[in-house]
Amino acid sequence: MEGVIDEVVELFPYEYVHLGGDEAVKRHWKACPRCQARMKNEGLTCEEELQGYFMKRMCKYVESKGRKTIGWDELTNSTLPENVVIQGWRGDGSAALKAAAQGHEFVMTPANRLYLIRYQGPQWFEPVTYFGNNTLKDVYDYEPIGSDWTEEIAVLCKGVQASLWTEFCNSSEDVEYLVFPRLAALAEVAWSDSGVKNWSEFLVNLDHHVEFWEQLDINYARSMYNLDHKVLSEAGKLHAEMSCIRPDVDIRYTLDGEVPNSESLLYVEPIVVEESTVINGATFVDGQRVGEVLTLDLNWNKATGKSVTVGGDSKLGHLLTNGLRGSIKHSDFEWFGWLDKDGEVVIDLGAEESISRVTIGGIINYGMAIHLPSSLRLSTSTDGVTYQEVANRSF
Repeated sequence: MEGVIDEVVELFPYEYVHLGGDEAVKRHWKACPRCQARMKNEGLTCEEELQGYFMKRMCKYVESKGRKTIGWDELTNSTLPENVVIQGWRGDGSAALKAAAQGHEFVMTPANRLYLIRYQGPQWFEPVTYFGNNTLKDVYDYEPIGSDWTEEIAVLCKGVQASLWTEFCNSSEDVEYLVFPRLAALAEVAWSDSGVKNWSEFLVNLDHHVEFWEQLDINYARSMYNLDHKVLSEAGKLHAEMSCIRPDVDIRYTLDGEVPNSESLLYVEPIVVEESTVINGATFVDGQRVGEVLTLDLNWNKATGKSVTVGGDSKLGHLLTNGLRGSIKHSDFEWFGWLDKDGEVVIDLGAEESISRVTIGGIINYGMAIHLPSSLRLSTSTDGVTYQEVANRSF
C-alpha cells in the first residue's frame, strides 16, 4: 500500500489524498487467522479497531509525503487518525459530526441528497439506476450547515460534494445526463448562505444557463419537466394526483387516450376515477409541451378503491388497490415490501364477494436484493376476525 501511495503522490501533485475506507465488510476479517493474530498482537478488541489501526498507519504515511488525508465516515467507527478530513456520506452524512466533535474538518456528501446515481426525476421516464430519487429540487433545497450546529462545528465544514458512481453509465453522454442540471443546483448550495436561495429565481437563471450547455452539446436531462403522480384509493374511488417540481408549468391531461395538447383539460385538482380509465398528462409552457407524457393506465377490479392495511398501517395500502401497476424500478413509489420479516396485508372489500382468482404483482432486482417472498398465503374472512386459508404459493 505504501508503494501505491508513492506512485499516487508522484502522479497527482495535489494537497489531499483520499484513502476511502467505506463499506469494508468485516465478516472475512473475523474468519481470517492473520487478521485475528494482528488484533491480538496490537491489543485490538474488534475488527472495527483493526480497520482504525490500518487507517492510522496509512494516514501517517500519507502525511510523511507532505499531503493531507481524507476518508469516508466509516473511519468514525474507531479511533480517528490525527488530522484526517472526514466525508459524511451515509444517510444524511451526520456521522461526520462525530469527527467534528473531535476537532476534525469534514465535507458533507450525504447519499440521500447528493448522490447523483439516484433518479433525478419521475422514474418511469428515467434510465435504470437505483436507490430512489434525488431530484434537481432535492439537491437545490439541501442545506449543508445544520440549524442545530454550533459555530465551532460549522467552521470545520469545508464544503459539499456530490458523488456519481457509474455502474449504470456506458458513455460520457450517460454521465452528462446524470450530472446536468443537478451540478448547477449543487453550485448554488455551495456558494449560497443559508436561507437565501429562491427556487423560482433559480429556475429562471437555469433556463438561460442551459443555452450554454446546448452550445457545448452537453446531454443535460429535462427531467424537471416530467410529472410525478400519486393514485390514492378512497371510498371505492380513485383519486389521481399529478405534480411537477417546476411551479411555472401548466399540467394538461386527457381521458380519451389522446396525447395532451395546449387545448386539453387543465389540471387543477385530483382526478376522481370510478372505472377503468387511461389518464395522459404532460407539462406545458406558453402552449408548448415540455415534458414527457405520463400515462396512468388505471385498471378496475373488485379490490380497486377499497381500503387496505399493511401490517396495521394504511399509508402504503393504496399501492395494492389503486389500479396501477409498478414499473421495473422497485423504487418508483408503486411497490412496497418487507426486510427480513413476514408481512401481512388486509383488503376490506366492504361486502361479501364471489372470488375466483386473486392476482398480485411482484418484482425481482438481484442487484438490490429485491426478491419475491419465499411464500404467499391467501385467507378470506366474512367478519374480519376469523380467517380461512384458501390458497398458498411457494417460490
